[in-house]
Amino acid sequence: MMQVLLTFFRKTPLYPLYRAVMERRARRKHSRRSAAFRREAVQVLQRFSAALDEAQITFWLEFGTLLGYYREHDFISHDCDLDTGAFLEDQPKIQAVLEQAGFELVRYYNVKDDGGREECYKHRDMSTTIDIFYFRVEGDVMYCNIFAPLKNMTFRWSLNRLMPFRTMRVNFPLSDMQQVEFKGVRVRIPMNTDVHLRAQYGDDYMTPNPNFGMKDRKNVIYFTYEEKPCEGLLKIGFIE
Repeated sequence: MMQVLLTFFRKTPLYPLYRAVMERRARRKHSRRSAAFRREAVQVLQRFSAALDEAQITFWLEFGTLLGYYREHDFISHDCDLDTGAFLEDQPKIQAVLEQAGFELVRYYNVKDDGGREECYKHRDMSTTIDIFYFRVEGDVMYCNIFAPLKNMTFRWSLNRLMPFRTMRVNFPLSDMQQVEFKGVRVRIPMNTDVHLRAQYGDDYMTPNPNFGMKDRKNVIYFTYEEKPCEGLLKIGFIE
């Protein structure tokens, strides 16, 4: 029924106005998040790193944050959050350590049949978020899951209510980690960072491409909700 109403609404004269309002709202939100990120990102990463290092838990820079480190020697210009990787077996300990260090779990996705997981944390003193993509090892591959709303969902989130999401598996060549310094913070990166980034962003990843999207990635396996169902939750009080 909801999909029928949405289809009807898209044909009315009000829909272009609605789209314009929503796009303007999205630009304003992105601008606010970008400003907060520029103020807070280093401090968030510093507190995150200190907490996990003290607990002797391995994490590393991942996705856009790793790309920024390697290509820009800085955060990439359009980033609004931090991306990290960790091993799934460490998840319970990571959550306990981060909560003790003042971080709150504000969003998560969980694959129902195999425990695949992604989490998002926010420190109580700041608004910038940090994502943890949990990895597993299979032979000479390390992989994590990322998630997307179902195609026919007419809203993205319902606060404090589990919602269905589609699962994607992202594969990388297995690598050990090495310690480096980024923005004055001690962090880890894959020892095969160049290979890692080529797998994710293509051989020309050193040239910024604003049009690069999920469809361009060759290391992603897509699942339907029926094949690998996932549920996600956004906690009340957190505005993304």
